[in-house]
Amino acid sequence: MVTFRFRIAGLVAFTPLMLGLGVVGAPASASADGGTSCSDAGATGLTAALVASPGQRIGPDTIDAAGCDIGIYIGPGVTGVRVNGVTVTGANDHGIFAQDTSNLVIENSTVEGNGVAPHAVRSDKAVQLAGTSNSIVRDNVVKGNFSGGIDITDDGAIDPGALNPGTLMAARNDLIMGNQISGNFGECGLVVSAYNKGAGVSDNTLIRNTVTGRTGVFSAQGPVIGAIVVAADTPWTSALDNSVVGNTVTGSFLAGIIVHSNAPGDLVSGTVVSSNVVSSNGWGKTDGPPVRVGVILATRAATAALTHSTVAANRITDEDYGIWISAAADTALGGLPLDRADTPVVRAP
Repeated sequence: MVTFRFRIAGLVAFTPLMLGLGVVGAPASASADGGTSCSDAGATGLTAALVASPGQRIGPDTIDAAGCDIGIYIGPGVTGVRVNGVTVTGANDHGIFAQDTSNLVIENSTVEGNGVAPHAVRSDKAVQLAGTSNSIVRDNVVKGNFSGGIDITDDGAIDPGALNPGTLMAARNDLIMGNQISGNFGECGLVVSAYNKGAGVSDNTLIRNTVTGRTGVFSAQGPVIGAIVVAADTPWTSALDNSVVGNTVTGSFLAGIIVHSNAPGDLVSGTVVSSNVVSSNGWGKTDGPPVRVGVILATRAATAALTHSTVAANRITDEDYGIWISAAADTALGGLPLDRADTPVVRAP
C-alpha cells in the first residue's frame, strides 16, 4: 500500500491506495544463510546477504548478515518489494538499504545490531532509503545499531549510503510511521536529508515514530544521538514540504527536532513540525546554543535559505529553550503554552 499525501491548514492527511505488490512471480519469502554468503549490492561498492528481486516478499525470517555490508538490498528499479516480519542483524553498514526504487514496504520488522564495521560513507543508517519514493516504513523496531536509525536521502553523484556514486534521483512521498527507534549510536535517529543538486527530498512524512536517546551514555561510536532531522546538507540542494507530525522524541544528544539549511544555495522550505512530544533533549549542548533545546530551525550558511516553516501544537518539556530560530524566514508558530519549556521561543540573529 502506498499513501498519497496532501495538506490541510498546515496538517497532513493520507489517502491509501493498494498497489498489488508482487502478484506475479514473487517468491513467498527469502533468507540469507547465516551471513556466510555475500553478493554484490548493485554498483554501490558494498555487499549484501540478500539482494531482492521485483515484487519479492521477504519474511518472516531472520537474516544474520555477519560479514556482509548490508542485510537486505533493494536496488534500482526493483519495485514492489515487501519486507514483513524480518529480523536483520550483524551487517557492517545497513540492515536494509533501498536505492532508486519505489512502492517498497518495510513493516513489522526488527533491525538490530548493525553497523558493526562501517565503511566511510556519509550516512550509514540501519535503514537507508536513497532515491526511493512512494514507499512506507512502518511499525518496525530499529534499535541497538552502531550507525543511527532511519534515513531518507536523494541519490546522485553523492549516494550517502554507498561507496560509489548513484544515479540522480529524488526521494519523494515516503511515509515513515509508527517505528520504535532507540539506542542507536553514532548517528541521528530519524533523518530526511538532501545531498544532490537537481534531486532533493520532498513531500516525505514522519508520523507517530518514537525516537529515544540515552542521556549521558557513550560507546566507541559516540553517544546515542537520537533526534529527528530535516536538512539540506550539501550546496544547492533542497528539502521541500516535508512533515514531522505526532512523533515522540526524548533523551537525544542533539535537539529533539532539527530543521537545517546547511550549505550555500540550499533551500529548505515548507517544513511542518506539529503535534510532537519533545522532552529532555539536547543534553550534548553542541548544536545551536549551548543549552538544551527542543526544536531548532536554523541556517548555517549566508546564502542558505530556510523558509515558510510551521511549528504548531508541540508539547515541549524539560528543555532550556523550547524553540530556537536562527535566520529562518517566515516561520509560523502556533499552540505554544508558556509552561512547556524554561524559555518557550528564542529568535537568534
